[in-house]
Amino acid sequence: MVVQSYDEIVRSLRSAKTVAVCGHVHPDGDCVGSVLALVAALKSIGIEATPLFADDSNLLDMYRFMPGYESFISSSGYTGNPDVFVALDTPNKVRLGSAGDVLGRARVSVAVDHHPDTEDFVDYCFSDHGAAACAMLVWDLIHKLEVGPDAGISTCCYTALVTDTGSFQFQNTSAEALLYASDFCRAGANPSDIATRVYQSRTYASMQLESRVASRVVIDRVRRIAYSWVTHEDYVECGATKSDGENLSDTVRSLAGIDIAILLRSDDGIVRGSIRAKDTTDVSRIAQMLGGGGHVAAAGFTLAGSIEDVLGTLLPLFDEGN
Repeated sequence: MVVQSYDEIVRSLRSAKTVAVCGHVHPDGDCVGSVLALVAALKSIGIEATPLFADDSNLLDMYRFMPGYESFISSSGYTGNPDVFVALDTPNKVRLGSAGDVLGRARVSVAVDHHPDTEDFVDYCFSDHGAAACAMLVWDLIHKLEVGPDAGISTCCYTALVTDTGSFQFQNTSAEALLYASDFCRAGANPSDIATRVYQSRTYASMQLESRVASRVVIDRVRRIAYSWVTHEDYVECGATKSDGENLSDTVRSLAGIDIAILLRSDDGIVRGSIRAKDTTDVSRIAQMLGGGGHVAAAGFTLAGSIEDVLGTLLPLFDEGN
């Protein structure tokens, strides 16, 4: 059920003894920060809250500094039947991966999300696709729970917001987003420290990966698209981890003279695509054509096949009339 306020969600959480909180598969900064912020708030009012990650892969090490990170467990390793399951930054059940099983065991399920294609897959769903980050909605929910955010919660929320806005460079950077950032800072978040940890603590392997991506960039001047790719073999040869490739899309997006940036990640016959728009193109519509989704200016998809196969399918979708 889509709800217009947090009231039912607050009532459900307030009456719960156990809560499982989970974000989407392949979690990003907004996903990780939102989950940790809400878990910390719930624990502060005596609720047993557990942060889950949706798949069995490890979380990104670059977010290890956020308070509570070490308490994450795999959803497949969570055997309880929670009173409430909370899905954050997740538009549908598919994006919950194996955590969908935990959702099915919960007495009540709720979702808080900011994607434009959010589906009605839980008992209570609050969605606002105008929010620059899910963490902004979580911040509001925390206040509705009458929790005073501390420095730890604020750090998680600021990290979520700064990463989902690309350090306040992307189109979703609004006056409202900056006001929330100010609130996070007043409550204890340290912007300089967070920027250092997220953007200025790169490994040598991450620079090697970026070099490979930059060397492969192809510019389609007719469509004003730039694209590149990275493979599993690249990660192995560079000794890189998942975290090392987190911001590779920005390498392509930083080029002048393009409107669309595409980064493809290939692994064992599966290609994950990230599409970023610098203009008003709705790339979520393109991603949806390929079974994916996301936001107007930032979306993704997953397809089976080679890099060449995926490009052959993807690029024509940007032609006028599609």
